[in-house]
Amino acid sequence: MDFALMYLPSEPVYYEVVSDTELTDYARRRRVYPVSPTTLYAHLQMILLTFEGKKIESTSREILNLMRGVRKDYEKVEVHLTTLGSHIGNAYNKFSEVDRSFTLMGQKLSSSTQLEAKEKQLKLEE
Repeated sequence: MDFALMYLPSEPVYYEVVSDTELTDYARRRRVYPVSPTTLYAHLQMILLTFEGKKIESTSREILNLMRGVRKDYEKVEVHLTTLGSHIGNAYNKFSEVDRSFTLMGQKLSSSTQLEAKEKQLKLEE
């Protein structure tokens, strides 16, 4: 820590020191803060809250970095999903095209079978 708490075990002595502005200014320039039995707990609580705040800040920074990593991964997966969707769409379109061609080929085969049957019937009639 870059400061010190000077514990004065007597409230009257503490108030005597604090009321001397020259002494108080000197102590603050040296980053020394006088505390009394009454104010010590408040100062220690303030220091504790500062440490907890720094811990929370550190944790939130880590979470933010993790979220940035997740965002990058999301963007990569999005590109891959778009490509996959495009491939699936192309495969579906190609399948539909081949299915139509296959259906037409089946119709032509059916027509040729019917023509053969008609041709046989005509030969029988002759």
